[in-house]
Amino acid sequence: MKRLQALCLALVAVSVVGAYMAGIASASSPTLLFLVGEEAPMELKGTSTTNKVSIESVGADITATGYLLELLVAMGGPNSGQAKLLYTGSKLNGNNCKTEGDGEGLILIDNGEWHLVYISRMPLILGVLYTTPTTIIKCGFVMDRIQGSFVVPFGPANKFVTTTESFKVAVKCGSGDKEEHTKYFNSAGEEETAKFESNDGTGFESACMNITEEVALTPTKMIEVMT
Repeated sequence: MKRLQALCLALVAVSVVGAYMAGIASASSPTLLFLVGEEAPMELKGTSTTNKVSIESVGADITATGYLLELLVAMGGPNSGQAKLLYTGSKLNGNNCKTEGDGEGLILIDNGEWHLVYISRMPLILGVLYTTPTTIIKCGFVMDRIQGSFVVPFGPANKFVTTTESFKVAVKCGSGDKEEHTKYFNSAGEEETAKFESNDGTGFESACMNITEEVALTPTKMIEVMT
């Protein structure tokens, strides 16, 4: 009888562990949780006129002296939405850069999308997956195209952040003109690779976004990222 009880306990333990691991594997994305009485729409916004920015690739790097980043949250989108990224004071080899229809030095990456994802579950690292449409940047006689997606760490998690506080995003290049983090888990728990590219006329090659200091994103309403 004791052997039978021990066997039953062992089977229960295995099933619990298996269920836990399956839960991790199939876990959905992190979710934005609003304070009672609050709801979408809202936005997360960060801006700087002194935080150095660069778009780095095999060719010469496009640099900028500031940025405006907006992540929009619409009704029915607790972990994703539209995104807008504007660079100011942009240059390439001393020439001003700009996107079509914008002023000198302004690069507008509009109609982008963002998603909250897991970069890692153990240890817990949340991320923002930023997807950009093909964007044409003109710098003097050089025409550059950027496209694709990149993933960056985002936090804090499981803590309400007020409208006078901020979330932190670390946008850093790693090696080989790739972001510091390239892997993330989709909503089905499957690992995927983000790929950001640049093409200055010689074909698309790996590129990355780099911002010298952490980006502070302030919410327009009190929210928590729940894992």
